Amino acid sequence: MAAKKPQSLGQQILHEELSCSICLELFTRPKLLPCGHTFCQDCLQVYFAESQEVKCPNCQLQVSLPPGGVTGLPENHSAAKFCEKLSKTDANADKQAKPRNKCSQHPSEDYQLYCTQCDVPVCYVCLEETHDGHSMTSLKNATKERKPVVQTLLKEGKEILGTYHDALKDMREKEKRLIEQKKQTEKDIIEAYERTLKEFERTANRLRLRVQEKHDENTEARQRQMETVQREVDELAAACDQAEQEMAQGGVTFLVREDRLTEVIEKHRGAPLPPPLRTQVIAFHPKNFDNMPEPLGDIVVGATAAVSKDRDDHQGNQGQGQRVERLTFRGQGSDEGSETT
Repeated sequence: MAAKKPQSLGQQILHEELSCSICLELFTRPKLLPCGHTFCQDCLQVYFAESQEVKCPNCQLQVSLPPGGVTGLPENHSAAKFCEKLSKTDANADKQAKPRNKCSQHPSEDYQLYCTQCDVPVCYVCLEETHDGHSMTSLKNATKERKPVVQTLLKEGKEILGTYHDALKDMREKEKRLIEQKKQTEKDIIEAYERTLKEFERTANRLRLRVQEKHDENTEARQRQMETVQREVDELAAACDQAEQEMAQGGVTFLVREDRLTEVIEKHRGAPLPPPLRTQVIAFHPKNFDNMPEPLGDIVVGATAAVSKDRDDHQGNQGQGQRVERLTFRGQGSDEGSETT
């Protein structure tokens, strides 16, 4: 993981983009988390071993590790290849750190002069072969004359690299805001869902309470009618049982009870049976969820590629060429539609 810190701004930017945010060094066996961030395999193993929750070290999103743990995560092959190339570039830069005056065309010869006609340094062999008759100057004079031009180009190059660096920084900030907006939107959806469930639960409880009240009324009416009929049954049964027992004894006491038996029989002779109990029928007719007037909520997607810095900007831009995707709470899932406003 250890690598020598580069000196140029361009290499600094590359090193920053290809460095693990845990160890701050070039990736070693880079592993890709589900959220899209990359870290060294060894760094993730140490990080998740010490953490109570499995969250991305960068964005703090909850991540799910495969059955094999960190080693089972997909490898970021692109990052690994770039790190390998950058390491070789750093190694070559270290080897070439000392000034070289050897001719690129004739490695055994040193540069001796500078061809002002071709704007290149040359050795004596070059002078004889390809630069015969060209105007020449000393390397010292050429260095003195060309140095300001190179310095100007270097300044411009560093300014351009700085622009790229600012663009990368802005992209990372926008990525962070995108993740935060996604988390907030998911939170809002869950809250709306929970509020809807609570309202459904309150409605269900009110309906159940109403059903219980009607059931209690029916039960009371049935109990009163049964008590009335039971009293009539008890009276007639007692009179019949008493007369039957006295007759079975063989005496004449049943003659004394005859008047009472006659009275009871005449009372119940031809008496109508109790009318059928009129109870209140209890039924439930559920609403058609496909025709619910209000959806759970709308997902509003801006038409532009720019990301709002906060939710107020996002809400303030509604109506400016946006696509509205409607997520409607259904009995068996959800409906998705879109419209342009």
